Amino acid sequence: MRNKYISFLSLIVLSFYSYSAAAAVCSPADIISLANSGYGKQEINRLCGEKDHANKSSAFGVQELAVSDIPKGANYQGNVVRAISWDDALGVNYLLQTLIDVYQVDGRKGKMCDDESYCFTTELYGYHYVNNGSGLKRLWRIYDLVKECSFDINLQFLPGSLEVTDLDRNGVAETAFVYRLACRGDVSGSAMKLMMHEGKKKLAIRGSTMTPIESGMMNVDPAFNSVPAIFRTYAVQRWNMFNKEFFDLDLEGHNQ
Repeated sequence: MRNKYISFLSLIVLSFYSYSAAAAVCSPADIISLANSGYGKQEINRLCGEKDHANKSSAFGVQELAVSDIPKGANYQGNVVRAISWDDALGVNYLLQTLIDVYQVDGRKGKMCDDESYCFTTELYGYHYVNNGSGLKRLWRIYDLVKECSFDINLQFLPGSLEVTDLDRNGVAETAFVYRLACRGDVSGSAMKLMMHEGKKKLAIRGSTMTPIESGMMNVDPAFNSVPAIFRTYAVQRWNMFNKEFFDLDLEGHNQ
């Protein structure tokens, strides 16, 4: 009986919205999730009718930071690629993206090196610090690397992929960014990861890029099942914005 009641309420919610407009981007679950988060009819139609609706959801005054602006106590490794700050219900937030540049390793000791004299590693970090008035603390850290590569090595945060949103309108920001990892000697796709957080909660999509000769892969973290449906819709859209490689090259010769 309870499930029937919920389904009946869902139909009422969906019938209230101009679904033909909203369905341009959002699923029925997204529309219900947005309604439960306090979005009105016009807002849902506008957000779900726009391909890049997530950008419109951020109202935290995100600011770019120079390295000198990073507060004491926000420890990090590597070189800063990008640093931002914003205010939300948690306090003053700082997100740092850093890289340790490619460095050579001893190929005789590396178990994965194909060429003992040509073997390299590079490392990537992400950090989120928050100050709620009682001091600075770290909410999370991510770490990844391409290890002992004897081919073309690549590890990078994708420009334009970092965003700060409030999709569920609870006053706590979500952050998301995408990065790629590769050790290759051809035009095969890269490994790719999308990392999304709300507070300490981590959500991820992992897989590989699409190329003219490969379809790519996308594996969505089961943790998305425990958050509002709009999070998954947003994350998949962001993934699809950044998952293509080599489409500007003539690769006909590689199919022969």
